[in-house]
Amino acid sequence: MGLYSEYFGAVGAAALDGQGQITLVNFGTQAFLVEEFPATVKFTIVLIVRDDENPKPVLVEDASLLLRLEILGPDGQPVAIGSSETPVWPKSDDRLSRQFQAILDYNLPAQEPGKYILRAEVRVAGSEDDVLKVERPLLILPQPAKS
Repeated sequence: MGLYSEYFGAVGAAALDGQGQITLVNFGTQAFLVEEFPATVKFTIVLIVRDDENPKPVLVEDASLLLRLEILGPDGQPVAIGSSETPVWPKSDDRLSRQFQAILDYNLPAQEPGKYILRAEVRVAGSEDDVLKVERPLLILPQPAKS
């Protein structure tokens, strides 16, 4: 099987603790609410990719991972695109499979309310076989009217 997504989505904020574990704020948020449009919507994108190492490891030491992120607006057109490359680090514990964690703070210029789409693609540099693609909806809506 190879690479799989343990988690991918937008949260209010995220941080690493002293052991490298991710702490999430506003996990499970159904929508990000704003006063008016256009608006700058602040959130954190979290991506955790694991390697099931079956039939062999994909995330091997000295390899590089290529990450591409894209956010599509309600009309399906890209409103943000980014990419980066990162090395695969040595295992911290040989009993566990390797994993890759990305925590990206983001300020999205939202022109209109609606369903945005977060997309991520992770691949091992130089390989066309070891590719993981995931996507999740991101609702950005106006605050409810005050009564």
